[in-house]
Formats: sequence, C-alpha cells, structure tokens
Amino acid sequence: MIKIRAIYYQTGESQEKILTPETLTQGGGLIGRNPNCDLVLNSPEVSRVHGRILYQAGQYYYTDLGSTDGSQVNDQTVQTNQNFLLQSDDLIRIGGFILLIKELDLQAAALSTSNVTLIDGSSKEASLNVSLSGNLSRADSAQTGLDGGSLQNGSLNSLSYTSQTNSASAGASVGSEAPVVQRLMFKAEELKEKGILSQGFTECTFQGKVLVEGISFAKRLREKAVDLWQAELDSGKLCLLVEYPEHFTLWYEKEE
Repeated sequence: MIKIRAIYYQTGESQEKILTPETLTQGGGLIGRNPNCDLVLNSPEVSRVHGRILYQAGQYYYTDLGSTDGSQVNDQTVQTNQNFLLQSDDLIRIGGFILLIKELDLQAAALSTSNVTLIDGSSKEASLNVSLSGNLSRADSAQTGLDGGSLQNGSLNSLSYTSQTNSASAGASVGSEAPVVQRLMFKAEELKEKGILSQGFTECTFQGKVLVEGISFAKRLREKAVDLWQAELDSGKLCLLVEYPEHFTLWYEKEE
C-alpha cells in the first residue's frame, strides 16, 4: 500500500489517503478536484482529474494526466503521461497542495499481486541563510535572534532560537538581562527518551504547549525544512524541527 498526506498551503488543512495495489490496478488512484477522485483536492488550480497514482511491477508511480497547471515531484516537472517512480518522503506539488509520500509498503504490495500543517511562504525578512553547499550560516545574532549550527552530511547540528525577555513585563528588576535561549531542533531519539514523543502519536507537549505533527521532508530537502521552520518562528509561533533517521518533520503549535 501507499500512504499519502495532502497539505493545503493556504489553510494548513491536511488529509491522508491509503491506496492499495488492488485499488490501483482496478482503475483507482485518481487525484483531482472531481469529487469522484480517490484523493480530492478541492481548489481552483487543481484540474478536475489532475493526476494518478499507478502501481506497476511492484512499484508505485505518479503520472500527470494533462492537467492545466502541471505537477512536480521533488521540484522536478512531470511531463504529461510520464510515469514518475515514487519513494518514501517524496513530495508531489499540485497547485497549492503538497502531497507527501508517507509510507510505501512494497513488500506487502508484491505479496498482494501473486488517509499540517503547513505554513505559508510569507515571513519576515529572512534571517537564516542556507547555502547551496548545505551549510547554515548565522546572521548577526543581535538582529536575528538566532544561534547557528550547520547542515552536514544530510543532518542538522543543534539549532537554538534566542528570545529577549521583557524584564518590565515580567516584573523583574530593571537592568540588563541575558536573553533566554530555547533549543528548538532535536533528534527524534532525544525527544523519545525524554518522553515527549511517542511512537504513533501525532501530538506532544513541549514546554507546556501542545504541538501537532506537521509536514515532513526527505533528508535531501533539508534546506526547505529549515526555511519553513524559520518562517514559523518569525511569525511568533513555537515550532520544533525534529530529525528522524530518514526525514525531518516540523511540529507546530496547536491552534486553539
């Protein structure tokens, strides 16, 4: 089977869909605005029947069915009727939607043959710069409030976010006060050891706030994960960037 999470940019709403080889080989797997599609993406920039998930020879593919605005897989444009091989953590872009391939069970599929919150792109002036070489450079901490790490070998070293406490509002004595530094990037194993993350749960509590599991990125898309993480912090919301063995996931502050 294949599990897909579809996240809409403008609202942050998400949905998950599981498709089996049986469904796909019987003509299913359609993606589009038409309510009869298996995965319905209700937005004007999505064609009525935009694309399709295919299952052939034990592999899963995405194909664009001649949509008006086209499709991309991992930022690569998919030509009409081109079968694009899918792997776990791949990203399909259709209009304002991102479709994340959450899970591919190729072994079960082979045997069978013999169902975000995403933030929008707007943010304050960028203060975190990611170079093409994968290194994370730190701007002046007095202006950006960021303590830097680096991106090396597909992983993130410790990153922290610095916030200046307002001593007057806190009722503290007037005078210079050291900034409060919050560490907001972790390896998943660290959070599991502390009892913050639990296998299979999509919510957790961090520093007294409820966070929900958001969009995930393959390791090769780590720069995009950092950009979105920074944009969420710039908007004034708590956001964790969690590194798993095969991907990065953003955990967002749950809205009331």
